[in-house]
Amino acid sequence: MLVLGRDSGIKKLLEASVKQVNRDCDRDVDHGLLAVQDVENRFVRPEQHGTSDMPTHRQFQCWIQCGDEVLTEHSVAVDDKTNVVSCWIPSEVGKVFTINYRYIKGVIPFRYIVYVDGVRARGTVVFNEHPCFREGMCDGARVDSKTIRPFIFSSINMTDDESIATVIPKSSFGTIEIKFELVVSAGTALWPDQKLEFDDGPLHENKRKIGTHRVTLGSARERPVTQKRLTKPYDPLNPGPQATFRFLYRSREFLMAQGVIEKRPMLYFRRTTGSGGIPYAFSTCKSSPSKSASSSPQMLKRKTNDFSIVSEEVLEREISTRKKLLSRLRRERELEEEIGMLEEKKQEITSKRIKKNPIKTEDGVIDLTGD
Repeated sequence: MLVLGRDSGIKKLLEASVKQVNRDCDRDVDHGLLAVQDVENRFVRPEQHGTSDMPTHRQFQCWIQCGDEVLTEHSVAVDDKTNVVSCWIPSEVGKVFTINYRYIKGVIPFRYIVYVDGVRARGTVVFNEHPCFREGMCDGARVDSKTIRPFIFSSINMTDDESIATVIPKSSFGTIEIKFELVVSAGTALWPDQKLEFDDGPLHENKRKIGTHRVTLGSARERPVTQKRLTKPYDPLNPGPQATFRFLYRSREFLMAQGVIEKRPMLYFRRTTGSGGIPYAFSTCKSSPSKSASSSPQMLKRKTNDFSIVSEEVLEREISTRKKLLSRLRRERELEEEIGMLEEKKQEITSKRIKKNPIKTEDGVIDLTGD
């Protein structure tokens, strides 16, 4: 989680200003005007399970959530000069995500602006003392005055046709950014008749180095607005963002390969053999097999979730191999039983032959002259 703290000035004057702004906001709502760009955001408190490692900075916190799961932040860095807090997060294809925030002990109205892969996707002003003034979330991009489309982590489609390839802002691709600015009210205006340009078409093959994931938009949800609140900087001499939170998203495999996420112990399967060279067991180890590794036919018991980093293809192959092994083991036991039965039969025949032709003796001496 990220929080940014700043001295507020003359407290009484500040509180009076905020109360006036909130009265204006409430009056606009009573008259059917929207005091924020997304009025429903005023009544949203995100459910959160798990914790975020993002630091707090200047009264703001921010984190990314997929459903009720908070995405763990890695390699968190804070730049006090630019008030930018950045980190890496693991993305998973097909997951819908929201951008969540918390405004700690804040009294000044603010707005947040969301950028996804370098494209401005949302801008919302928050004025009143509703719980969402302290805590809320951005659940998608506003594509026009009527609809919202949720954010989704997706795979990148590639093409070698330059004529249809999407042009992207390379420096900010793979980034989710949210800026918080302290503001005061400057009236209202009609919502502009414009649409969000969010091109999620294929990228050219030469862009493979940027990663394998991107953000696309889900199915549209109707959420109409007619008015938006105009604002101006709370401090004209320092209009810059109070805090900026930058989340660089990549696949978990990529982050592990780059050392951003600590690698889990990999499972390597080592075949061991019995008599006749027939494999009869597998053993598992946490690291790559070495010469010093034990070759005894031991199967280390592992929990199922230890296999989560092994690909589905590898697991399917190992399941198939074990089924074949089990079949061989069963056949081997059947052969052993058959061999045992044959040996018993042989002993019976030998015993009968000996009894049928007893050796003749006379006074304890074997007679070799015959009849």
